[in-house]
Amino acid sequence: MLLNNKWDNFVVCYEIAIRNKSQWLKMEGLLGGPISILNIHAPNESIEGSKLWEYLKMKLPKDCKWTICGDFNMVEGPNKSIECGFFFSRIERIA
Repeated sequence: MLLNNKWDNFVVCYEIAIRNKSQWLKMEGLLGGPISILNIHAPNESIEGSKLWEYLKMKLPKDCKWTICGDFNMVEGPNKSIECGFFFSRIERIA
């Protein structure tokens, strides 16, 4: 994740999580309140992907707005033709 130097003073915390599968940062002092950015590269395996999402759900700050981007390695339905990736149920996609 690259961040322009002019934003450095706003970063209050950051972390690289689970064997470099995700990285996030939180910025404060911006108009509109604190915001965070999560960059994710989810594992292809369903079990490992679930572990990553559970870890992030527990670990990420909840007092800010989030922008989430990256490679999620997931499909939205069982009828999709895939070679790898894992399936999110409708409830998981909404949550």
